[in-house]
Amino acid sequence: MEVIKRIKSHQGQFLTYVMDCKAGDVSYIDSPGGDSQTALPGHLMNVRLSIDAEEIITFHTENINNHKDKTIVFNPQLNLFSRHKDSTDWGLFPEQQHDWKMSDFFETQDNDILVPYNRKVEDLRARIGNTKLLDADNYVEDYAHTKRAVRPASVKYLNDCQVVCVSFLPRVDIEWKSGAWIQFGYDGPKRITKKGSSISYIMTAKDTELLDGTRIVAGVAYRMDSPTLEFKSGTNIILHIHD
Repeated sequence: MEVIKRIKSHQGQFLTYVMDCKAGDVSYIDSPGGDSQTALPGHLMNVRLSIDAEEIITFHTENINNHKDKTIVFNPQLNLFSRHKDSTDWGLFPEQQHDWKMSDFFETQDNDILVPYNRKVEDLRARIGNTKLLDADNYVEDYAHTKRAVRPASVKYLNDCQVVCVSFLPRVDIEWKSGAWIQFGYDGPKRITKKGSSISYIMTAKDTELLDGTRIVAGVAYRMDSPTLEFKSGTNIILHIHD
């Protein structure tokens, strides 16, 4: 695993790592430890962007019995890219939505909880659509995490892939929201529209270009000042953070 870019931008509001990962690589996420989820401080948002990663996130606990009966807090990434432990299909459909307990949904190993992800969005197009999370423009709300598990974790990559890890710590006098545009390569160019009333930022999972030739670099946060942007054909995830 190699960090190919470390990007700090917009007065330190964004801190991004762009990583090239190889099958078998493992990264570690420190945490103070605990039994639940906690709100991230100061409107902090965290998000992982990738269109080709397969990974297993392992949450490490001191006693698995403290967690087996806890109810899962779902989020769009979990609904889109993870799966039930007894299923071979990725994505959680509306009819599968109920109060899942941790041990009913995820595999456990010793004292660890194993959470698989498949972010190959082009391969999973039909499955992603059937989750009913995307609107007609393939936009999904609340894509960045505003809560986190307070247990330490590790991420094992199952294939060669690229991952963009983003932290956003903005000024606190604005109520920030996030979403993501899913771009599928076979659809041709992708038009996105500005969200919010004033400030919008975008960031992509892969290098791309706009139709006017403007280069967009993966992991770089761009302030969106025009009402629309048109991306050239390709497969991508376009993170959109706005007021």
